Amino acid sequence: MVLARSGSCDVFSELIGAKGRDVLYCGDHIYGDILKSKKIRGWRTFLVVPEMTHELYVWSARRDLHQRLQVETADFDRRNAGWFCQFLMDVDPWVDWGTCTFSV
Repeated sequence: MVLARSGSCDVFSELIGAKGRDVLYCGDHIYGDILKSKKIRGWRTFLVVPEMTHELYVWSARRDLHQRLQVETADFDRRNAGWFCQFLMDVDPWVDWGTCTFSV
């Protein structure tokens, strides 16, 4: 395994004799680092998202609220599925809706 930081991708490829899927490129810029490296060079890519640290903390610290929201949303969907199906059939009577069901 070779670990490199910054520099020219052409020089890097020649230096280690690797190309395409031989290289795993890590970067934090979706276009400049990840998409170009994958599309132009054929490298495997790994996107680093620093903001995810805070998001994961909030998600795990408030897991109880997220679970409650999921339950409430599922209950709301179940209670309103019939109304929504009727609404769709009223709005577009030309479509053969058959039996309208929801899976929640």
